[in-house]
Amino acid sequence: MTSRKNSSLIEVVYVGKIIMILFLTMSSCQRQVSCHKGDIEIIDVLNRNHPIEINLYDIVDSVKYVPLGTGECLLSEIECIKNDGKFYFVKDSRGVFVFDEEGYFINEVGHRGIGLGEYVYSDNFYLDRDNKLVCLICNSERKFYNILIWELILIQFN
Repeated sequence: MTSRKNSSLIEVVYVGKIIMILFLTMSSCQRQVSCHKGDIEIIDVLNRNHPIEINLYDIVDSVKYVPLGTGECLLSEIECIKNDGKFYFVKDSRGVFVFDEEGYFINEVGHRGIGLGEYVYSDNFYLDRDNKLVCLICNSERKFYNILIWELILIQFN
């Protein structure tokens, strides 16, 4: 009889723990669409179920269109564009390409291929402005490629 009481008590404690964990989990789940931190409004861009319409001129002061001269470099499926102040870095499905501030093609970042120092596919890239590096992120190879190109570009114009 004592063993049956102990097993009932253990079941009650076990169920109680599960209910407590579920309660804590459910009560801690919150979704915040937007909030204000000082004078800066934070917008939840991952809120795909309830999209909001934003006028471009509500979040930027001016827009500058730079037509890219792609005679030497044909672009397809542009995924990302970054600017360092002097150059535009454009990533498409084939690689990362550099254009000057007027939109003229300068260079491709690195070389695609399977040889030494080449990359198969660039998943993303970031600009290390302090060291003047373009870092290609290649997830399939689990490598970062640091390609020093800003100095080479500046030498070409002098």
